[in-house]
Amino acid sequence: AASAASAGRVIKPDPDYVLGFEPPPVPSPMGSAARSANLHLPDVGNEVCEVCNSGDGAAEMLLCDMCDKGYHLYCLSPPLEKVPKGDWRCPLCLKEKCNQTPNVYAFNESATEYDLVTFGKMANAIRRQYFKRSADEAAVEQEFWRLVANQGHADIEHVEYGADLQVKDLGSGFPRAWALDPAASEHDQEISKHPWNPNNIARLPSSPLRFVSADITGMTIPWLYVGMMFSSFCWHVEDHWTFSINYLHWGAPKTWYGIPSSGASKFEAAVQKLLPELMDEQPDLLQQLVTLVSPSMLLDEGVPVFRTDQHPGEFVVTFPRSYHAGFNQGFNFAEAVNFATPEWFPMGRECEGYYARLKRAPVFSQTELACKLAAHCLEGRATDIDVRMAHFAAKELALVLVNEKEMRSRLSSVGVVSEMCDLTGMDDDARTCVVCSCMCCLSGVTCACTGDRMACINHAEQVCQCTGPRTLRHLHTLETLEQLLASLEARGHAFRDWGADLLALLGVAHVGHLPQLPSREPGSGGATGLADSDDAAASQTGSVAPTITHTTCPPLSELATNHSVPLSALRGAVDRAETAWRHEPLVARAEQLLSEEVALHAKVAAFVATMASRSSGRSRARRPSLSTARALVEEARNSTCACPDAHAIEQALSDAANLCARTEAVCVGTTATSTAGPGLSSAACSTESPAAAAAASSTPGIVDEDDEARMERQLRHVREQLEAFPLAMQASVAMIDECLEALDVRRRVTDFLQAASEAPVWLQQVEDHLDSLQQHQQQLQQHQQHQGHQRRAIEPLLSQLRALSAEGRAWESQADAILAGAPDAAALRQLLASAPRAKSTKLATVSSKLKKIDDWESEARQLIEAAEQAKGDHRPTPKALRQLLQRGQRLGMQLGAKAQLDAWLGEADRLVDRLRVTFGGPGCSQASEAVVGGGGGGG
Repeated sequence: AASAASAGRVIKPDPDYVLGFEPPPVPSPMGSAARSANLHLPDVGNEVCEVCNSGDGAAEMLLCDMCDKGYHLYCLSPPLEKVPKGDWRCPLCLKEKCNQTPNVYAFNESATEYDLVTFGKMANAIRRQYFKRSADEAAVEQEFWRLVANQGHADIEHVEYGADLQVKDLGSGFPRAWALDPAASEHDQEISKHPWNPNNIARLPSSPLRFVSADITGMTIPWLYVGMMFSSFCWHVEDHWTFSINYLHWGAPKTWYGIPSSGASKFEAAVQKLLPELMDEQPDLLQQLVTLVSPSMLLDEGVPVFRTDQHPGEFVVTFPRSYHAGFNQGFNFAEAVNFATPEWFPMGRECEGYYARLKRAPVFSQTELACKLAAHCLEGRATDIDVRMAHFAAKELALVLVNEKEMRSRLSSVGVVSEMCDLTGMDDDARTCVVCSCMCCLSGVTCACTGDRMACINHAEQVCQCTGPRTLRHLHTLETLEQLLASLEARGHAFRDWGADLLALLGVAHVGHLPQLPSREPGSGGATGLADSDDAAASQTGSVAPTITHTTCPPLSELATNHSVPLSALRGAVDRAETAWRHEPLVARAEQLLSEEVALHAKVAAFVATMASRSSGRSRARRPSLSTARALVEEARNSTCACPDAHAIEQALSDAANLCARTEAVCVGTTATSTAGPGLSSAACSTESPAAAAAASSTPGIVDEDDEARMERQLRHVREQLEAFPLAMQASVAMIDECLEALDVRRRVTDFLQAASEAPVWLQQVEDHLDSLQQHQQQLQQHQQHQGHQRRAIEPLLSQLRALSAEGRAWESQADAILAGAPDAAALRQLLASAPRAKSTKLATVSSKLKKIDDWESEARQLIEAAEQAKGDHRPTPKALRQLLQRGQRLGMQLGAKAQLDAWLGEADRLVDRLRVTFGGPGCSQASEAVVGGGGGGG
């Protein structure tokens, strides 16, 4: 641990940072050596206090070991609880000693002034000289803590830190709206108004700090920080335990160490253990930004410590009572400011109590801040106050009022005189409590013997040691404080009541995860807004109390139980929400619900308009589907607001259901099944009398032509209704089309069978019609409800087609068998004579073969007749006979004249052989052919 880094600061620290104790030697990392326990109590019988000029309280008088001047323990700033161990020096002597010693227990103000460029050159040169080679972030961090652990033996000459530089003097790294050039870029104009701009964050509508009238540098006005390697900021929490936000504009990273607020007490106990004497002599040591303790030592003590490296362009936010420390890795430039949220009030109240125990003066009075908020509301400007801020400020003021009532009553009972006093017009020093250093903004007690000394109402008896009369000076009467509190409560209740009305309108129960918005009971007193149990738990733990609404609340559309809320009522409720409430989760959810309902109503209205235009024929736009209509009606039924236009869609769906029923009835062959539904005329549901329809549907066997025509008229009539309907009913239309196609198939089959009974038809036509009718039968099997009448109508047709097909296929088989066996002409003629009505392609084959046989036989008969009647050269030659026989052989059929021709050709061949033997020689064959072919006689 080290009490201060060996670093200079460009900004001079608080001159009273070491009043009340002597700077001890810097301890080692493992703790401080035990100091002498000598107690110095000189004779104080004739001494007077240098602060209050009173000689009273001699037992609590402390004499300086250098000048022997006396001081009351409680008159020192900060006051001491007990006499310190060892030598003690008064504030004047200590200041003189600090000015003479350059390396005192604190940061020193640098004697050198820099501009940014000069400081950067110096910082970069020192880093290059220190690290001969490039060093990463881990190496710099390790070296930093080595230097802290070896305090007094540093290897670096000096480190300077441009800390707490005034933005109003030097300017900001962010564009500021009030100082922006009118010709600035659009980006700069946007950033100048951005809520994350440190120049704006403390003055946002939901920030309590915007009601702090004075500009407090560092809290309401940013500070600038120009760092170099090893320049550090020691362990501390922000003033009043507020938030802080730090933005690194450019340069080397900044290493941070943080401890959550839940570990703050552990951290303070660990420092007390590691630095017991320092903490005893200076109870507010951790408020001075002069103490560094290694994170590893804190972790060993069970303190939760977290680290991060902040790079340029990144924000680091610290939360209330979160101790943090860190150092710069090199030359960089950052900007930081404090801010608070409405939920900070309970934490700020706890901090003021902590300050009072340490006797540390606050930067501002939180009670005065709450009173300003109340006065704002009382003056008719309540809408400017954030509802959460009013809620928590009312709780703050209610506690103050209870204490004021009790203490004023007690002081009045002992004779303390009260008088009005404008405490706000007094200097802060004049109204600072001499006991706890709090700011007396509502009341304070004075004594005539002490002049301007004032004590808060809780320490009235300690304002002085005399028994003289005391005066209670107060800013407001109790009645005025009651009015101020009531104005704040009314502001907080305005949102609560609005939320309760909204939830009641929607039928949302106040259970579980829902926002708790109880009604204010008469005589309850104080600010409610939340259940008392929540507030009690928050005050006991010191944690921030829950807000009026919860960001985890589900969408209101999921929670609403009333689904008949008029849209105008919901719109009116949302419109009544004030502008200042827009960031509240409940308001945001109400606006989201209204937006969803408006969008749904618009969608339903557009849907109904589309249906109307389609019904009137004014539009050719695509009709919406039944599924879309059903989904929209379901969405309207489940919506929070009643949607009257949805009734038109429901009516259309009802008509569609009746039309579907009519379609099914017609498709199954029933002509009179249902009555007209809403929106459908009776003529639309029936075109035939029930008796005629029943008679037609009960007739067995083939449906006659009148039945077919009547069914087709019904189908086409229903289809026209479907086409004219405002909703697209594709399934019903497809069903009608299937039935119409089936009628057409049956009609074509019936006509075909009629033609087949009058003249032969081709077998392929029969089978095509059979396939078509069988497909229709399969469709009927898929739609069981369509069977019955239509099935009875197609069964006879199928039987006839199957019979024709079987007859044709049987004849084809017979033809194949005959043709395979070399039939004669008589067999082929008999086969042709037995041809069925369903002509096969084999018929042409048989006819062709028969024709070829007949042609051959005719030619053979002609040749035979010519041979028998002709003489000389007119007789056929053996060559002609041979060619004719070869053609007959190729036919593969039985030929009647073939035997006679074969005999003639054989006789001619034998004659040729005899001539060859008789005459011999190669020319014998030609001679014999000539002789045979051209010889006379009975050849």
